[in-house]
Amino acid sequence: QPVARDAVIGSMSDAMFALDNRNRIVDLNPAAVAMIGLAADAILGQPAEQAFAPWHDMVEQFKDTLEVQTDIVADYHQQQRHYDLRILPLRDHAEHVIGRLIVVRDITARKVTEVTLRDRTAELEALNEQLNAFAHTVAHDIKDPLTGVVALTTLLSEYFEDLPANAIAEYLDAITQSTMRLARIVDALLLLASVRQLEAINTEPLDMPEILANVQKRLS
Repeated sequence: QPVARDAVIGSMSDAMFALDNRNRIVDLNPAAVAMIGLAADAILGQPAEQAFAPWHDMVEQFKDTLEVQTDIVADYHQQQRHYDLRILPLRDHAEHVIGRLIVVRDITARKVTEVTLRDRTAELEALNEQLNAFAHTVAHDIKDPLTGVVALTTLLSEYFEDLPANAIAEYLDAITQSTMRLARIVDALLLLASVRQLEAINTEPLDMPEILANVQKRLS
């Protein structure tokens, strides 16, 4: 009915084309007119190959397709757009196919959102991997000085009476150094937890000779 057509088809944001059995455009809505970029009078009755000339390859791909739903990519006003393409058969009262209905929906915004979500998901997965590696590193860095403290305090507890004064002093100094190292690790973790961007902190070269000297001292 004309009223129903104007209310529903005419106000659709999706582009709608009706083709007869000879692939001529016999009806279209304002959204379809805007997509083609020509007046409706210049499109009606024209072969689809002519009306859709800018998308020749796509017309060839779907010219004999009676029913399909798929995503396509096409240039529109010199911009690449994503569309949901639906082709449905049009039938008469006797169920004979008398043409096809083509509905095209612009899904570019949705595709952009999907890409953004995929990128964000990949970023979060990478961050989770870094967090796992960081957790292992922190556990190792804290366990190392703790192991030394436990070992030294155990030695002092068991052999305190037999140890010379200089050995006791050396063990106590080693315990002090290990606990100070633990305190530095905790301070570094607190600093790292407060940092959201690398540019927010000042960086400086590491003193590698001092670091290696400390490693050799711990190993000894």
